[in-house]
Amino acid sequence: MKTLSFEDRNKLDKKVSSLSWTQEALAFGSDQRRLVASWVVDTDLVDSIIRDLFPQPNQCEQMIEFTKPRIIEKIIGVELISKSDMWNWNNLWDPTRTTSFCAWVRRTSRVIALRNARRELHKRTIDDTTFENEEGYNRVWDDAKSTNIFESHVESIFDTVPSLKVPRPVGEQRKQLLSLLSQTSAYHTVRYAQRLGWWDCSLDEVDDEVSAALLLTPINYKQMEILPKMLPSHWQSLGHLYAPTQAKGRVSVDEAGLRRMVSEIAQQDHLLEWNVWLRLGTAAAQLAVG
Repeated sequence: MKTLSFEDRNKLDKKVSSLSWTQEALAFGSDQRRLVASWVVDTDLVDSIIRDLFPQPNQCEQMIEFTKPRIIEKIIGVELISKSDMWNWNNLWDPTRTTSFCAWVRRTSRVIALRNARRELHKRTIDDTTFENEEGYNRVWDDAKSTNIFESHVESIFDTVPSLKVPRPVGEQRKQLLSLLSQTSAYHTVRYAQRLGWWDCSLDEVDDEVSAALLLTPINYKQMEILPKMLPSHWQSLGHLYAPTQAKGRVSVDEAGLRRMVSEIAQQDHLLEWNVWLRLGTAAAQLAVG
């Protein structure tokens, strides 16, 4: 297995993009997709990320075994280990994207590994794979404690995608989206968030599961106190009004007062109100998934 340096990854990116991506080549299961998958298998693209996350050898081996086949599935678009009837086909690799292929592999490997580590490293005796999707997400176990179903998501997502801006919903629309997420999937929840207008194009760079986590993972009481301090000094009062709208449980919320102050801050700073919501939501997302 070849260890890839930064320069090697750049070369592999160019190698992938230099292939002739005709409609036939783009089709799932094509020779070109299989060729690219073989390049991943022959390198440490996935393995190096897993080693960084899980330095304990046994855990590392177990998570590589779990993660790598799912990455290959996403590249080829053919069922290998998980159940394709539960796939979100929009999350498979798209060769027409201009973003780095190696960065996509590394980022997606990190997402899959961290998202599933708790369950994979503490296996139950019950065979629950019937409920598992292509990334290993399993509502039976992953939602069971109903604390923070995204608690093991990518801690460095804002380092990986520094352009991320997160307009987190508030009020009844937040409740609707949380309810939808508990009953369906991240895919359906994200589509509904887009229809409601709680979306920024920067979120297109991450998978639906990550987007849902960024949009909806609640902050705790300690983080409620921290959030205002992440904002400009003259936004402190706004931060105190906003933080409860992103918390879990019964917290007093002054939504009308919040919306008035958002409007006031926008006028004062010569901003669109939408940009104020983005600033607030991104700060909350950084706390919630960090």
